[in-house]
Amino acid sequence: APISRYDHHTCHAATAALTSGWNRCLVITADGRGDGISSTVSVFENNELKRLSESKVDSSLGNFYGGITEAIGFRYGDGEGKTEALAAFGQETKAYQILKKFLKVDGLEVKGKLHPDYRNISVLFEKVLRDFRKEDSSYAAQRVLDEIITELVKNAIRETGINKVVFAGG
Repeated sequence: APISRYDHHTCHAATAALTSGWNRCLVITADGRGDGISSTVSVFENNELKRLSESKVDSSLGNFYGGITEAIGFRYGDGEGKTEALAAFGQETKAYQILKKFLKVDGLEVKGKLHPDYRNISVLFEKVLRDFRKEDSSYAAQRVLDEIITELVKNAIRETGINKVVFAGG
């Protein structure tokens, strides 16, 4: 059989769309990086994916969260669940205002000011978060991530009129 190759985020999107049971839906992917892309917004209709937008690695939600994870003492790529769990015990502090400046949503794209190498992100976050408790840094990171994804989804629903949404990524 002939071999077909697909990019990283198309593969993520396909796993969510093809298993959704829906003939038409929005597909949001996000992870650290794959083929130079960190997130996408697509429409799945009649077994076809149409990509509407993509965000680059300097806007990586995965690298953002992984960088925070490493900055507070856990392993990037392994400790993100611990960061998420700690967020439940955190409180709002200035850490939220600091982290909020690193990412924003512009239409259907995430825009960021992050270094493409997560280790450099981790070093930066260690510096800017050193005066905050791990729980409060986790809370801030989780809140920023939640707000970015929510705004991206709301914008995509508004633009397409499709309110069935599936997600995939790392």
